[in-house]
Amino acid sequence: MQQEQTKAKRGLMQRLMHSQGGNVALMGAAIVVPVTLMVGSGIDFSRYYVIKSRMQMACDAGALAGRKIMGKTSFSSDALAEANKFFDANFISGSYGSENLQRVYTENDGIVEGEATVKMDTSILALAQIDEMNIAVECNGKLDIANTDVTFVLDTTGSMDTIDSGSTSRMFGLRQAVKDFATTMEDAKSERTVIRYGFVPYASNVKVGHLLRREWLSDSNTIQSREAVKNGSWSNLGGTDSGWQRVSGSANGPTTKNNVSSCSASNATRTDYPTTTNTVTNADESQTTTTFESYRLNGTERSCTITQNSPRRYRRVQTVYTNAVYNRTTTSTVRENYSWRYYPRTYDLTTLKGDNAGIAVPGSTQTFHVGNLSGGIPTNRTVSWNGCIEEARTSQITNFANLPSPLYDLDINHVPTADNDTRWKMQIPGLVFGRGKFVTPVPPHSYNQSGDFIVPEPSLRTDEYYNAEDAGMATCTNPARALTSMSPAEVGGYVDGLQAKGGTYHDIGMIWGGRLASPNGIFGASNTAAASAGLTRHVIFMTDGSTSPTDVTLTAYGIEPLDQRRMGYWDYRNRQPAITMADQRLQLVCDQIKNENITLWVVAFGTDVLNSASTKQNLEDCATPGKYFEAANNTQLRAQFVQIASQIAELRLVR
Repeated sequence: MQQEQTKAKRGLMQRLMHSQGGNVALMGAAIVVPVTLMVGSGIDFSRYYVIKSRMQMACDAGALAGRKIMGKTSFSSDALAEANKFFDANFISGSYGSENLQRVYTENDGIVEGEATVKMDTSILALAQIDEMNIAVECNGKLDIANTDVTFVLDTTGSMDTIDSGSTSRMFGLRQAVKDFATTMEDAKSERTVIRYGFVPYASNVKVGHLLRREWLSDSNTIQSREAVKNGSWSNLGGTDSGWQRVSGSANGPTTKNNVSSCSASNATRTDYPTTTNTVTNADESQTTTTFESYRLNGTERSCTITQNSPRRYRRVQTVYTNAVYNRTTTSTVRENYSWRYYPRTYDLTTLKGDNAGIAVPGSTQTFHVGNLSGGIPTNRTVSWNGCIEEARTSQITNFANLPSPLYDLDINHVPTADNDTRWKMQIPGLVFGRGKFVTPVPPHSYNQSGDFIVPEPSLRTDEYYNAEDAGMATCTNPARALTSMSPAEVGGYVDGLQAKGGTYHDIGMIWGGRLASPNGIFGASNTAAASAGLTRHVIFMTDGSTSPTDVTLTAYGIEPLDQRRMGYWDYRNRQPAITMADQRLQLVCDQIKNENITLWVVAFGTDVLNSASTKQNLEDCATPGKYFEAANNTQLRAQFVQIASQIAELRLVR
């Protein structure tokens, strides 16, 4: 039939060319042919490109579907069937006048390769003896992720020790979930793919000191502490008395005679020398006063006792002194008592951050006179730096629509300068003494017009309050880890060391997660150097609880109701204002991370957080749209982490 139509078209052309009907007919025929070919060929080529584009889409869909089913195994019949199914769903045989569809999928070194061909009969081009056109497409589906940075911000607070099911804790589930994630990513990568991992375990603080340069840390810190002051009362510590001792001359006697008839009075003469005293201060701050007395005796010292009245008789005892000198030394030791004055005290901590010219390394210890009272005086306390920090200067935010300045702590790209306010501080729990709910609020930190810190008027107290370190109110988490290439085994080794402790402060974890992941800021140089075409950046934030500030916990912002760096005084009986403040600051940080073109994944874990509508909403708002997940138990948590890894390690076409 097709051949007959073609012959008919050719016959028409031949008759027109040989017609003797006149020049007009001949000229008309000459014009009609090229115009017809020119206009009509557009119809045939339009069909050609439609068919080819639809076939290419179908071929691509089939290659990706087959590769996904294939996984890490061989290209099975199931994978082939899936590839054909997706092709057929996107291109129906015979579409747009095509015929003789052929499609083939094979696998070569992990790449699913596809080919498809059809024939298309022409309409107008047949006038130029082009009766049909062959259309062919090729496609390749590959499971191969681009270079990827993944920073985990992990809630490692005390609630992660909660038993999830059976005998395993939530922390166990988290460890397994991160390992599953790393394994999924490893299975998807090629030999040339670089995957870097960073970790920020957080509670009320983060341990990042070992990642910071020495000049980014302040030499001093003003913290809630105490100072011993003498209160005017004294304690008697006792003394000594040598007694009178003859040091020169003679003292004959005493001699005793009985039945003497007379007994005259003593005629011994005593000469006293000047008494001397000397007071010295001892190493233990006590004062010892020494008194020295001396005298000299000459003559006879006599005493008589009547032994008989008639006739009267005496018993006489006498001593004869010749230049006999006697000395006596007495001592008395007393110590003035102390009371504690509690206030924000500034300490020079220079030696604690070591002398390394590059990355800060905890240095030697320092000793301060803040130990507990012993016998009325303070003892020494030796402290060191554990690597946890306190944030650079911030401001209280009363209107989140109109942010104050400075807010160095909320800037994930903040780089400290020579200005001490811009630097992070070393947290030293051994020097921190809190009062919390037991004390009338103290004035907040304030600064004068020159920017100098003004110490509030201190209060004198005779009783002691808790030390943050001794009372277990200072949690320093596992060390954070900057982005670096890690194998699944290395990832597993790191997460197996995570410990659950402390309270929940989401914002401090997210701040440092953003700092580790950002292509700018303090890690900008290394993150930019590691960047390559197609590099993707991700932050994965997992928590099992709501923000949980307390009035006695030492945080990255000090003891909050006392230091009042982020908000004014708040009563421990109503924590909601502090919770709201921290959650709002979290959103500011989440927005910064997303603005750096970093995908922010959030996983709400456990019934505690899932039963709180406000917490769920806060976490969902933090996430990149569509990147919020929920997991009620360990099984679901592992599944969600694998799901996130699968989305990051998405299938892609290669040409």
